[in-house]
Amino acid sequence: MKKIFCAVLIILLFVSSIFAADKADNSTTLEREREIGRKTMKQIEEQWPLTTDPAITSRLEMILNKLEPFMERRINWEIRLVKTENMNAFCLPGGFIFFTTGIVDALKTDSELAAVMAHEMIHADQRHSLRMAADTNKVTLATLATMLLSGGAAAPIILAGLAQVAITSSYTLKLEQEADRLGLEALIKSGYSPTGMITLFERFMAEEYKQPLVEYGIYMNHPESKQRLADAVKFLHDKNIPIERKYLTY
Repeated sequence: MKKIFCAVLIILLFVSSIFAADKADNSTTLEREREIGRKTMKQIEEQWPLTTDPAITSRLEMILNKLEPFMERRINWEIRLVKTENMNAFCLPGGFIFFTTGIVDALKTDSELAAVMAHEMIHADQRHSLRMAADTNKVTLATLATMLLSGGAAAPIILAGLAQVAITSSYTLKLEQEADRLGLEALIKSGYSPTGMITLFERFMAEEYKQPLVEYGIYMNHPESKQRLADAVKFLHDKNIPIERKYLTY
């Protein structure tokens, strides 16, 4: 009996050490991502005028807090507000989320804002921009982080590319579809109406028909926009979740 107890204790200690190591590795990885995000943010803030509006920021933080438990990783999210009429939102590595005053003014419900927020959070949670940069430079994510944080000659170019991908939403179709799908799942779990993502697509597509040369960044005018809307509709139908545009008030 004593031998069995000792064996169980050894196993438990071994498992605990693995979890502790995983937690430490995850913490280190997140901090490296945040440092990359900070470096990228410096380039963006030189061109985009930030503003403060406690009412808007509180509203966005409330939405973020409801969505955050349904992300895979525990990221220290931060919201930045940009004063411009352009409708855009994007998220940098490490959880720095940017919303423009234009998109906040244009969207009518918290569910639509939550759809934007969830989509952008997924991009950071799943390391989409870093994965694209690593693939482009044919290196691993760890090597990419070392390249960006070491201040080498390639770092400014790669950081500029990360900023460009985030601002213009130039992700691959596969990554956009993943952000749509996981974003919808987060909306459902958080209690927001997933119809918000449907009406968001429809709203932007209607604006694109009226002003075809305007680019919105998030959900900008891609050839696959209709397909992404169709995919979202099918996702909800497959889960027997009704699309209730008429009653979308929250």
